[in-house]
Amino acid sequence: MTDLDSDLRTLKERFERDVAAARDERALDHVRVTYLGRTGELTVLRRGIGAIPPAERPNAGKIINVAAGDMEAKLVAAQTALERAAIEA
Repeated sequence: MTDLDSDLRTLKERFERDVAAARDERALDHVRVTYLGRTGELTVLRRGIGAIPPAERPNAGKIINVAAGDMEAKLVAAQTALERAAIEA
């Protein structure tokens, strides 16, 4: 396992824990900014691609993009669940 794989695994675990703990839209937005925002943790990893060997960069970019897509999908699902709970309440 590479450092990138390990970093992403740890990042995803913390992200999923934080999404699960978000009880309102404000908390969920904070999670989004923390992980996917301009200075978010995933963005920092993405910027670090330049430091890895050139031959590994395309694969690293793909891995990070897949992780970003997964995280964004989980945020949308959590947002939908919050909205549904608010309507039912």
